[in-house]
Amino acid sequence: MLKSEIRTFLASIIFFTRLPIFRWINISEDDFRGILIYFPIIGLIVGGFSALIYFLSTLVFSFTVSIILSMITSIIITGALHEDGLADFCDSLGAENKAKALSVMKDSNIGTYGVIGLISVLGIQFLSLEDINPSLVPLIIICAHTISRSISISIPYQYEYVRSSQSKSYLVNFNISSIQFLIVFLIGVIPMVLFQDTRVFLLLIPLVIIRFILAYLFNKKIGGFTGDCLGATQKISEVAFYLFFPIVHLIK
Repeated sequence: MLKSEIRTFLASIIFFTRLPIFRWINISEDDFRGILIYFPIIGLIVGGFSALIYFLSTLVFSFTVSIILSMITSIIITGALHEDGLADFCDSLGAENKAKALSVMKDSNIGTYGVIGLISVLGIQFLSLEDINPSLVPLIIICAHTISRSISISIPYQYEYVRSSQSKSYLVNFNISSIQFLIVFLIGVIPMVLFQDTRVFLLLIPLVIIRFILAYLFNKKIGGFTGDCLGATQKISEVAFYLFFPIVHLIK
């Protein structure tokens, strides 16, 4: 059992990142089935690397350059997986029906809506981080990457996966039990405890609101969700964490 879970965890690293550490291990398709519950832990890894690069960069470069380098780090580690999902989702907003929306999401080309969406979200991410106390940025990055993935996983808990077997994500089991969802959520919020400030948990309010808005759009547009939808939810939730943090931090 333990060996099986270890293999599933390694499969999650292979699926969600471009880290070459475990590429030599022989992972079967069955090992990818349960990777979804490790998504928040992947957030810890990606956020940890990004926070480390930010910290090391501040020893040499300016605050602004350090933020940009940390953003680039997360994009490189994930292979722009979530940014790609965000762009595909934005492009699908212009589709007139479900079939067209799914076709647009599958298309490797990026359209006008996708470009505008990426520029807007990444721009807000940069400006929001620049508005935060530099000493808090590393922990904020780690928390944002972790909780945003927990928020994303709540969508399969409620809606159906609608992509066909032609998608890479067909290997993944999107059926999440209540216990698994609870575990995923707890993993997501644990890093927030390190702030030692209960105000930070108020950030869950806008994140949950955004999650329900996105889920409504997904369900209305395509009758469920795809991997791109989860990627879009992760990225938007992550950036929302940065955006609302200064506001919540001012509450007394």
